[in-house]
Amino acid sequence: MRHFFIYLLLSFLSSCTKNSSITTSQDLEKLYSVNHSYNKDSQVLSIHIKLGKGIHAYAPGEAIGKAVKLEVLEQNGWQKIGDASIPAGKIKKIGDINSIIIENDFMVTQSLKPGNNPTTAKFYLQVCSNDTCGMPKVYDFIVK
Repeated sequence: MRHFFIYLLLSFLSSCTKNSSITTSQDLEKLYSVNHSYNKDSQVLSIHIKLGKGIHAYAPGEAIGKAVKLEVLEQNGWQKIGDASIPAGKIKKIGDINSIIIENDFMVTQSLKPGNNPTTAKFYLQVCSNDTCGMPKVYDFIVK
């Protein structure tokens, strides 16, 4: 009887562990979000990224994963002021590889000189867990 209870306990713990791991790109899709805003007063475009537990993005300088990147098309009089502000990330060993990652929620900002008509911004992002990676994505935003 004691062995039976130990078996049930181990089975339960095993199923909890399996359910909490992120093993497919579909699992990843449910655990992060990307939103943007443009503040006309400060003239700053902000990209807000919310990452769920166990999810990371790649920071600039990453050699294998697609690093976070923001591009603003300089059209209709819009101009970038300086470079986009992107978190530096930290080096973390994932498997046998050292990667430069960003964990937790973060923001990317770009100061802009506004133009006469809207412009387009492209935000590049790849999110991963320790077990799997989603395909790199490009998010298009209209800035006005």
